Amino acid sequence: MEKRFLNENINIETRSKEDGTSEDIITGYGIVFNKESRVLGAWDPFIETIDKRALEGVNLNDVVATFNHNFDSILARVDANTLKLSIDENGMKYEFKAPNTTYGRDLVENLKNGNVRGSSFMFTTKKDRWTESKSVNEITKREILEIDQLIEVGPVTMPAYPDTTAAKRSFEQAIEERQPKVDYDKLTEKLTQFKNRK
Repeated sequence: MEKRFLNENINIETRSKEDGTSEDIITGYGIVFNKESRVLGAWDPFIETIDKRALEGVNLNDVVATFNHNFDSILARVDANTLKLSIDENGMKYEFKAPNTTYGRDLVENLKNGNVRGSSFMFTTKKDRWTESKSVNEITKREILEIDQLIEVGPVTMPAYPDTTAAKRSFEQAIEERQPKVDYDKLTEKLTQFKNRK
């Protein structure tokens, strides 16, 4: 499971209802296509892009919106008809009415004050492509070609990646898969044999 932070502006719009009350509608891009990420990874840095076809065939009926990836702070969900997801040439946009809950009201206030400005999404990868750097001045590139499952989307205060446990584990697994497997026991045995040679 991976998480990505997007430094994209989130919009909040107060709409008047027929009964004279109002509601706050929050919109933002949870995913942007073909746009380079910031540098990800602490010890093996890479830059990532998401292909515009990455969401083709993905079931979006069970996606939830949360604040700061906190599933105890659910804001909306597709299967409850409180979260709308739409895909255009720029990426995937989300829209939901801020719930009348403590974290919903807090989110609205923090959005209005400019304290929350980014979005993030949680996903699993079905297919990606790595382009290794050819020199120390280049950075490895990763393209997300197919997303397997989109789990969650929503506003965040701070970047979730690469320091979160789940994302770090996923990144380390991806790096491990790219590295040749080494049998350290055999290597140690060979080194011992070499040192003991007369």
